[in-house]
Amino acid sequence: MQLKKGVQRGFVIVGESTDDRSGYSVSNAGDVNGDGLDDLIIGANNAKVGKGWSAGKSYVVFGKGKQDYTNVINLSDIAYGIGGFVINSASAGDHIGWSVSSAGDVNGDGLDDLIIGSASPSRIKIAELYVVFGKQGTDPIKLSAIAASKSGFVIKVDSAHDFSGHSVSSAGDVNGDGLDDLIVGAKYAHSQGFESGKSYVVFGKKDNTTIDLSDIAAGIGGFVINGESANDVSGISVSNAGDVNGDGLDDLIVGAQYASPTNKIHAGKSYVVFGKKDTDHIELSAISDGIGGFVINGESAYDKSGYSVSNAGDVNGDGLDDLIVGAYLAKTGDLHSIKKYGVGKSYVVFGKKDNTAIDLSDIAAGIGGFVINGESANDVSGYSVSSAGDVNGDGLDDLIVGAYQAAPRDKSHTSKSHEAWGPDPSGKTKAGKSYVVFGKNNNTNVIELSDIAAGIGGFVINGELAGDYSGYSVSSAGDVNGDGLDDLIVGAYGASSSAGKSYVIFGKTDTGSIDLSKLSYESKYAIDYLGNKHTNTLTGTTKDEIFVAGAGNDTLIGNGGMDVFNAGVGNDDIVINASNITALEQVGVGNRARVDGGGGIDTLKLQGAGLTLDLTKISDRRIQDIEVIDITGSGNNTLKLNLDDLLHASSSTNVLKVLGNSGDEVIATGFDDSATEKTINGVTYHVYTHGDANAELWVQKGVTLREVKCGFVIKGESENDYSGYSVSNAGDVNGDGLDDLIVGAYQASLSGKSNVGKSYVVFGKQDNNAIELSAIVAGTGGFVIKGESENDYSGYSVSNAGDVNGDGLDDLIVGAYQASLSGKSNVGKSYVVFGKQDNNAIELSAIVAGTGGFVINGESMGDESGYSVSNAGDVNGDGLDDLIVGTYKIGNSYVVFGKQDNTAISLSAIATSAGGFVINDESAHDHSAGYSVSSAGDVNGDGLDDLIIGVNSANPSGKPNAGQSYVVFGKQDNNTINLSNIVSGIGGFVIKGESKSDYSGYSVSNAGDVNGDGLDDLIVGAYRASPSGKSQAGKSYVVFGKKDNTNAIELSAIAAGTGGFVINGESKNDHSGYSVSNAGDVNGDGLDDLIV
Repeated sequence: MQLKKGVQRGFVIVGESTDDRSGYSVSNAGDVNGDGLDDLIIGANNAKVGKGWSAGKSYVVFGKGKQDYTNVINLSDIAYGIGGFVINSASAGDHIGWSVSSAGDVNGDGLDDLIIGSASPSRIKIAELYVVFGKQGTDPIKLSAIAASKSGFVIKVDSAHDFSGHSVSSAGDVNGDGLDDLIVGAKYAHSQGFESGKSYVVFGKKDNTTIDLSDIAAGIGGFVINGESANDVSGISVSNAGDVNGDGLDDLIVGAQYASPTNKIHAGKSYVVFGKKDTDHIELSAISDGIGGFVINGESAYDKSGYSVSNAGDVNGDGLDDLIVGAYLAKTGDLHSIKKYGVGKSYVVFGKKDNTAIDLSDIAAGIGGFVINGESANDVSGYSVSSAGDVNGDGLDDLIVGAYQAAPRDKSHTSKSHEAWGPDPSGKTKAGKSYVVFGKNNNTNVIELSDIAAGIGGFVINGELAGDYSGYSVSSAGDVNGDGLDDLIVGAYGASSSAGKSYVIFGKTDTGSIDLSKLSYESKYAIDYLGNKHTNTLTGTTKDEIFVAGAGNDTLIGNGGMDVFNAGVGNDDIVINASNITALEQVGVGNRARVDGGGGIDTLKLQGAGLTLDLTKISDRRIQDIEVIDITGSGNNTLKLNLDDLLHASSSTNVLKVLGNSGDEVIATGFDDSATEKTINGVTYHVYTHGDANAELWVQKGVTLREVKCGFVIKGESENDYSGYSVSNAGDVNGDGLDDLIVGAYQASLSGKSNVGKSYVVFGKQDNNAIELSAIVAGTGGFVIKGESENDYSGYSVSNAGDVNGDGLDDLIVGAYQASLSGKSNVGKSYVVFGKQDNNAIELSAIVAGTGGFVINGESMGDESGYSVSNAGDVNGDGLDDLIVGTYKIGNSYVVFGKQDNTAISLSAIATSAGGFVINDESAHDHSAGYSVSSAGDVNGDGLDDLIIGVNSANPSGKPNAGQSYVVFGKQDNNTINLSNIVSGIGGFVIKGESKSDYSGYSVSNAGDVNGDGLDDLIVGAYRASPSGKSQAGKSYVVFGKKDNTNAIELSAIAAGTGGFVINGESKNDHSGYSVSNAGDVNGDGLDDLIV
């Protein structure tokens, strides 16, 4: 269908009476009436009820399909029960509707509920808060009789002065009991000093008894969150944060706009409080210390960050929920540009699993998120912020940012002086604007709202008339019209002589601007199959279709295409085939395919045989409120999922049941090996858990569960040992057919001698159980290698040595770079330990004596040889594995050829080409050449093993400290190698770092054959790289083997998926990639594994 020129999709909701201020607060209401379409709630806090001035009203507007809407909805019709219902205040001065929100499903009946706040501006009258249960009728709700009518419950506040109800929100399921909880802000409460503020978390419950916030403060039915410092006004904004840390419990965010982090007066703070099952009170001072959550510190004085906060959904698509924090008084500009005061900023903070504090100055720099800068001075962008849902259908959550004092301009009125200072030349002063910012992954670049206004990365919604204040409140509207794209709602309480208006803008895939004066309910999409309150079976065709089932236990059968399923309340079955699965997996803008089970216990069924439903390939936005997946079909089918998929499958439970029969298979990543058995309603399940996460996977008995094992943890022995500073594949040391590991602990003490160092050999195993290195010392599961002398730092570097002596067992090499020799300090030593089948401890003093191995002595005082050591493979093709020893202080690396005797080796002999050869650095300034060395395996497939040498301080292509690694091809002579020749493509090739200060090549290793192509691959660590804006989280690059050329490799190409892949670090300052290695085939699947 073609839209008329100038017509934009949506509709307007007009307030009832002058000065009602409808649209002062707006929110998605969830599906209140269970018809499968999302509903809306609109607050009109100044509305008159009877003779009660400023009593306040709230209006629930039901979602409707194309068939049911006109361009304008009058709240007077809603008040009469046409298309929704009204919620009337109890008495004058209550200002009901000051804040409104969906409450989620508080009482567990399958219908979404509402929470409504009241706040007397005078702070004289003690107002109350109200939870209104979802319902299918349109009779008005009288809050004065809500308890008696069992249509909800009352929340009583402590004091009028507290201003409880200034902000209210659903909290999600904080305690994991399957019922949605609530959060109420009381910004003026005196918890930790005058007006430090409080927030109350009220647990969901199935009855309608009154709640008293004093009971919540006492830990009865919830818990209190006490502010940090006097005058912070914590709780001025509160919101569900989603599941920020991925533990299966919903988290919270609390704003404190007047807080002053690190003496930045009124810069503001926001606190992320992790979900928990107990009712112990929370102190925001503890959150600031990283206990039970983390703090987000404002950027600059007087920004007032935290005035608005919200869950942002998953903006970057990493499976963790993100946050948005508004700082409406922030300014932009510097000494070199015009400063814009009051322009406002909004900060998107990516979800993370640790408790470290976030500084919004880092977010502004693209570390851990990104900043959204306002457009013009005094716009106060960020005064309201919200997740927008997935407006454009690309599978990423979008954002909406309100700037209620902005003035929509045309190009003829634009000038830099007007933008910086005003006044507005367009005549639309304070008409307001709202900006929709599309989600983006792998990108933390600054967003400029001027770009959004120009249609770059989103679109702008321009207010209608001067003084409307559109954008004062903004929210996702959910999917109001059922077309599979999320819609938006924007409040403009100043419109129509302050009767107020609210505007619903339908989801769209283009970036054209929206003019609120031109909204029209002309839609591209109609509802193809519409159910009712009875049990329906709705059967589709192969076309792209929309199903809206309504109440009842319904069956929706897709039969293919980009279908949209809105099942509504009831225990529904949604049946999909291969074509539907393909549509759900489709990536990019405009994918409307969606499965929404709605309230009840809903089942997603596969139709057909040989199907694979791979939830890891499908955006979490596309499948929601599904509690059961039935893969029985007509033949053998497969379900693939991970923890993130399970946690996002349903909003009411973290239990996913899988039905099927013999021949069907579930492939689950990271779930525990052992299962308990439970029988429910005659069906027996194997129940699997996932670590400490609040989640369970129930798989019907008879269905095969194939776990993707993630590995196991190795725990250090003693404080300050620094175990894991060096790690390596050890080869098969004990000859049992499984590859083993070696872990260095260079600061371990021994017999009262400090920093002697230890190395632990951990034998290969097939389970996921943790390893305690104290058990290895006792000879259980491996053996320990004890250093020789105090301050040797043995184990600073460790590696598999290959089979140096040709006895069929893999050997080891351990570096002790500060060891002394013949009175010369810090010469350094490296010890070759021959493989063995027992678990007895090894003493390196015995190795020096030629028992069980041999020593490699450094050349000169201060060389620190053994700073890096590695198996070199069989470089010269003589059938014995060789070794490489780095001495980065002089920039050299020594290749030591394998040998069958136990006599000591001197690197001075190697330097003269006796028993090996030396590799010299590229230039006199490459002091880090030899900092990391390793065998590269046979990268070029010529039958000789190659080498890799990391130079982490190199400056490739003018990028300081980006780092560089050199691959040196194997050769049969003893001639010296110069790395300058490798750069020229003679005898090898160079691998250039991606970004400045990444320090790539800090660690390097052979990766084995990771991709199974028959060529050995490489892994290069860049421990200070910052993936997705996470400062120094680190990266590790897997570079696939190649035999066609010696052209240089750019790690930026590897990061883009050309010639390898990147492993991004998890959290800020993790320094992942500090040590990397091939781990051998630890799990026996035929592909080599890695340890980072």
